[in-house]
Amino acid sequence: MARHGCSLFVVLVALAAASAAPAPQPLPLHPASSELPLAELAAQRGFALPPRKPLAEVAVEGTGAKLADYKAFHETKLPTTVVPTRYTVVMAPNLTSGEFFGSTDIYLDVLEATSRIVLHGSPDITFSQVQIFKYSAEQNRFEENGEAKFVPLGRFDDRLVVDLERELVAGQHYLLRFPLFGSRLRSDLKGFYLSSYTDHDRRTHFLAATQFEPRAARYAFPCFDEPAVEAPFKVVVEHDRALTAKSNVPQISRNNISLTAARTEFDETDPMAASLLAWVVSDSTNITPYSVGPKALSKLDQFADQSSSTNRPTNRPTSGPTNKPTNRPTNKPTNRPTNKPTNRPTNRPTNRPTNRPTNRPTAYPPRSSTMRSGAGQTTCMGTIVLASLLILMFQ
Repeated sequence: MARHGCSLFVVLVALAAASAAPAPQPLPLHPASSELPLAELAAQRGFALPPRKPLAEVAVEGTGAKLADYKAFHETKLPTTVVPTRYTVVMAPNLTSGEFFGSTDIYLDVLEATSRIVLHGSPDITFSQVQIFKYSAEQNRFEENGEAKFVPLGRFDDRLVVDLERELVAGQHYLLRFPLFGSRLRSDLKGFYLSSYTDHDRRTHFLAATQFEPRAARYAFPCFDEPAVEAPFKVVVEHDRALTAKSNVPQISRNNISLTAARTEFDETDPMAASLLAWVVSDSTNITPYSVGPKALSKLDQFADQSSSTNRPTNRPTSGPTNKPTNRPTNKPTNRPTNKPTNRPTNRPTNRPTNRPTNRPTAYPPRSSTMRSGAGQTTCMGTIVLASLLILMFQ
């Protein structure tokens, strides 16, 4: 009994110590590299997107080589040396120029020591630089951890390879930062794209929406774009003050950051894949927070239809006139021309060949008249005999 009592006392002491220990605090967020709006930051640093390529050059590039790289890419998964634990995504679309700027912070846990990070990112995105920070438990903050640089890949490779000066230590926490990048809003309803709709007054309105499923988040910002890789997302959208930003998570705040720009901040999502993230920027306030992406266009169409239906007159007659004229003219003209031409050509050729072959093969030989007459006589005699027998039976 003493031994069991001592064991129970040790267990109770351990449970009390565990409950008294403070819960692990989440890692602090690293402050942004600049408080300026991304559009002003790009102008200040002289960061500009490359010029658009001619359509002929784009058509030549989109040939079999693109399909080959696309197939090879989807047969290869990302390495599992690092996993994301949190994202901070800031996007600044410009619906007038059809461009957008962005920045992304990816907090990482290192599972295996490595000096290379591989993730997803569209080759259409232009990056200014990439930075790597390491978490210091003593200082409770992230500090710079050497230099990081991009490894160039193929023109149609949707992966980003970042080589690091210092090797990442397993079990440590790091921050991979893309402080400024930019691209053009797409037109193929994939990734971060530009679209438009027409209202009942035939005015065209533009909007910027997202469609990240099944694997298109990489066309908007750098991420680990795989369904099995999940992490919370913090989304901030910088947009024109006359526009409204919506996402599939509740909005926290909206602040004016300049004379023409506003910043809308959304709540952090639950851990999820990057393909489930969505937002839309438009001048319509009838879009619900959970109807973004492909549903945004249908909502805007419904809004335009409702607006046009409310402005139409409703006092339309439901029953047409009943006093329709019945005295329709029946004296249809009967003097139709009957003088059809009868002078048809009669000089048809009459010298048709008469010497047709008579020795045509027949399946059965013709029956002679004697055979036909004999058969008739036989049938007649049988009838007479049958009648005589019937007479004798009934006598």
